[in-house]
Amino acid sequence: MNQIAPSRLLARFDPRLADELERIEAAARPIEAKARRSPDAFNYYARSLTPNGGVRIIYRDLLRHWCVTTLRFATWCSAIAAASFLLWKAGVGVVPWLLGSGFAGGLVGAFVFREIFQFHKIEIHPDGIIVDGRYFSVDLIGENWPTLQFVANGDQSRYVLTGIYGTRLIEYATCNRVDRLDRTPELLAQDLDLAMEQLWGRREAIFAAS
Repeated sequence: MNQIAPSRLLARFDPRLADELERIEAAARPIEAKARRSPDAFNYYARSLTPNGGVRIIYRDLLRHWCVTTLRFATWCSAIAAASFLLWKAGVGVVPWLLGSGFAGGLVGAFVFREIFQFHKIEIHPDGIIVDGRYFSVDLIGENWPTLQFVANGDQSRYVLTGIYGTRLIEYATCNRVDRLDRTPELLAQDLDLAMEQLWGRREAIFAAS
């Protein structure tokens, strides 16, 4: 088999090719500089190991509790009523009274009905689970491992981590989608199942063998 000597390869190299490569790289630099930064792919979702061998999961949740909705609506109505009363006491005409009340309702509504986010921290340990600082023993959980399920009305954007603890059905935490493209519930369910299987499934196998 014939081999080509390195000197012959260097002799055949066209120096104009080097100039062409340099020109292409120089043209690509402005494109990279103008490129926008990609969005956060995990949407504030983080998974890590704890110092004692557990699994820690932190995620962002959209606060959608009925108490918050009721408080928002009550605050909005109270603000409109107060603005309408003050305008009426000032003796303005009907049109300014309607415009002022509508402006007050829109201004207050822009702040009151804004989305509220909250963060949850879940830690899976061999002896239990810690959800937002609350500890639940795996002995009282037994085989009823926490699962992520739809809320009662079947809304696929609202999930709750629930399970039987002792003799009670409890809700550990919520996991609501922050928008229609959010897939945090699916990833959370997958990571929780994997962590519980590794830490609790192994524990059950050891006790069964003993």
